[in-house]
Order: sequence, then structure tokens, then C-alpha cells
Amino acid sequence: MTLKHSFLPIIFMFFSFFATSQTIRKKPIPLVKYLENVEAPFTTNELKMLKEVYKEKFEDYVINDLALGKALKHLLRNRIEIKEIPEFKNVKKYKNLSTITLDNDDPSIRRDGTFNKDSFNPLRYKVQFFSKQGQLFKIENTGYYLVVKPQR
Repeated sequence: MTLKHSFLPIIFMFFSFFATSQTIRKKPIPLVKYLENVEAPFTTNELKMLKEVYKEKFEDYVINDLALGKALKHLLRNRIEIKEIPEFKNVKKYKNLSTITLDNDDPSIRRDGTFNKDSFNPLRYKVQFFSKQGQLFKIENTGYYLVVKPQR
């Protein structure tokens, strides 16, 4: 056996190890389980919130993209909650909403001067809405919190 032939198995083993190490086994991203309520059309209030944020891109991004439309319905109907919690003991567990930047460079989108639960639009804020982790934001000078449940 020549020197050249003795290295062939070693080279073959090296490349097979290298090839298998390149195929890292990642966990597949689980499909989102939507509730039945995402099949219903957008409500008037949901349309108002989405149009405020998406503006002229509303048709393309929300109406024409069925997957995004369904994800936004799921977000607004099942994962975002405005909840009144008068005395929240775990002060370290939330961020103040005022520390979160607005999600749009459009100067017409502004923070609310005073909080009104009925007209509050959480989509204005640069929040990681499609995160696997839940989030909690205090709405200053109120007993209300913006609760974003994790994407599942």
C-alpha cells in the first residue's frame, strides 16, 4: 500500500465529518396554531389601526398578503391585550411603553397625549410582536399594561 492510498481513508473520513457537521440539526419552526376567529373579516377598529400604520401599503401588505393578514388578525385578536392591573408587584418584569420607539418614521404617527383604551393602537410601537417570548409594557400614568402573548 502506497503512502497515497493510506491517506485516502483519512481524507474520506475528514470530508464526511465536515459534511455532517455542516448540516446542523435545527428544530423546525412550529406552525402557528390559529384560532377560528382569524377566519372572520377584519373589524372596523382593526382596519383603522392597520391603515394608520401601513398607510398606502395597506392593500399590498395586509389585504393582498393572506398569510400576513391572518397573522395580524391572530396578533390583534388573540395575542395583544390591554389589561388593567392596578398594583403590579413585579416592577422588574415590564418596560415602560414610553421607552419603546414608534414603529414608523411617518411624523403623523405620534404617541397618544392621554391614554384611551378604545383608541389605543399598539401597532404604532416597535415591539417584537412575533417573538416566542411574551412581553409586558406599562402604559405610563395609568393602571394599564400592554400584554403581548408569545407567538405559538
